[in-house]
Amino acid sequence: MNAPAALFREPPPTASGQRQTILHLLREAAKSNRGVSGDTLRFQHNIRQAPTRIFELRNDLGYDIRTEQDRATRCASYFFVSDPPPNWKPPAKQGRFRLSTSFEQRRRREEAEAMPLFAGGAS
Repeated sequence: MNAPAALFREPPPTASGQRQTILHLLREAAKSNRGVSGDTLRFQHNIRQAPTRIFELRNDLGYDIRTEQDRATRCASYFFVSDPPPNWKPPAKQGRFRLSTSFEQRRRREEAEAMPLFAGGAS
């Protein structure tokens, strides 16, 4: 089985909707000076990649979102601080992230490189 020549990591099609849901929840909670817990996003709204979506809202879209972590439970809570500034520009993209080859492919390549050129030849 041949591996694809190049695999690229891109956000799933649902990422935009998840970001909008998170942003709506954060803004609603901010009205009463509260935050939204990671558990709420994960279990009530089925957004398992909430930390990634928060990262995208901050770094790709410029929203100011504060994170606090409870020391006892290690559960993160997110707090909406502000919208992106009017002059904010997203950072330059460095291209797509290339997925590394699988562990098995790397192991085979390393084994092949470690073999002597004429291993098991006639004596």
